[in-house]
Amino acid sequence: MRTRSKYGKRAKIKQPSAGRILAVKFTKIVASIVGVCTVVVSVAAYGYVTHANNAFENHLRRAQAAEQAEREELREAALAEGREIAPGLLNFEEDIEMLSAPTRTTFLLVGVDYVAGLADTVMAGIFNHNTMDISLISIPRDTFVQFSPATVREMQARGGFPPASGQARINSVINYSRTNGGDLMRIAAEGVLGIEIDYYFVIDLAGFRDIVDVLGGVTIDVPQRMFYDPYDQPLRIDLQPGVQHLDGAAAEGFVRFRHHPTGDIFRMQNQQTFMNALLEQSLTRENVMNNAFELAGVILNSTTTNFGITDIPRYIRYVTQLDPRRLETYTLPSARPAGSFFWHDPLATRMMIDGIFWDGDVHDDGSRVFAKETLRVNVINGGAMSGLAGVRQQMLFQQGFVYVETDSFEGARTSYCRIISFHDEASEIMAQYFPAARIERADITTRALIGTGDVAVIIGLDQR
Repeated sequence: MRTRSKYGKRAKIKQPSAGRILAVKFTKIVASIVGVCTVVVSVAAYGYVTHANNAFENHLRRAQAAEQAEREELREAALAEGREIAPGLLNFEEDIEMLSAPTRTTFLLVGVDYVAGLADTVMAGIFNHNTMDISLISIPRDTFVQFSPATVREMQARGGFPPASGQARINSVINYSRTNGGDLMRIAAEGVLGIEIDYYFVIDLAGFRDIVDVLGGVTIDVPQRMFYDPYDQPLRIDLQPGVQHLDGAAAEGFVRFRHHPTGDIFRMQNQQTFMNALLEQSLTRENVMNNAFELAGVILNSTTTNFGITDIPRYIRYVTQLDPRRLETYTLPSARPAGSFFWHDPLATRMMIDGIFWDGDVHDDGSRVFAKETLRVNVINGGAMSGLAGVRQQMLFQQGFVYVETDSFEGARTSYCRIISFHDEASEIMAQYFPAARIERADITTRALIGTGDVAVIIGLDQR
């Protein structure tokens, strides 16, 4: 076959061989198969990815729904126990941690004048994790404390030098040990309040001034003229009445001034006023975070505490939730007759502590409503026979009591059953289950039997 080229001449075209034609056909067939497979695979891959995404989204929705249901179940369980969780405070994992963790943290604030070697400020605090309430209890620095021989030995074992009689003012306890005074103050405050204290913070007055200055000071309405210029002390107080901004030195004078007809009572009221102002004005998240480095340095240099670095993550999440309106201040129920001591009232103190710790129902007058479902009972084996307390504990569980603990009586064996409580209503409830028991009003000598509960039942031999 001949044809013309583009130059007008005839050209001879070579015919392809049969093998080449077969190879071209085979290539076309393979290409077609590959193309079809590619389309099929693409469609299948798209379908798989779409299905996988849908499946993942469905799984995620189911997981979120299950998590939400469990969260609601946990919250309902918490509410059933009288433990309300502040809305938006914690996430799911922290909800679980919270329901298994203590609901409150207790702490002790001690301001020390190391020149005089005495505690100038003593405040106990109770922080409610669920409601975000902060309760501060001012303890007069001249409060009388009586340590038992066992406590004296414990303080000696911790490196302290308490008086052999065990009698002291609480402000002098800090001086029993230069290295462990905060721990001894904690023991003293626990004895006065009847509660366990988790953390103590001992702040020297120089550090107090620096902390206030780092936070920018506080604005306070000074109630009266405050002037004090002793010849034998470095402390000089000179404040005019009225609203004014106090730096660290002026704030120290405000919280330490006590030259008033009511003396320490007036000073404790001023200290409570200062704490309210500090929390509202200065302990904001922005202020603390902006001055965190300098503040940490001052605190480390001026504070002795058992609060460690590992404790910080447990509480840092609450910083943004603190509300000055949730701060309540109290004063230790006590009286100061002729003499130099404050004598605290154990019964009134226990009633105050119970009110702070109680989250449940109250009567119209604000007093606590007692019920067997919420009553905290300490069953004590006083008959020196193994198993007496455990048997009665099981009986109370069967009767619907929830919070029942057992212990052994350290005194002499008793032949009769005793019910001891600060609350008549609690004693009346227990008397229904121990009708032959003797009912006693708790006092300073028997309150240790109750511990952190509401009522103690000492099982005698008559309960065999």
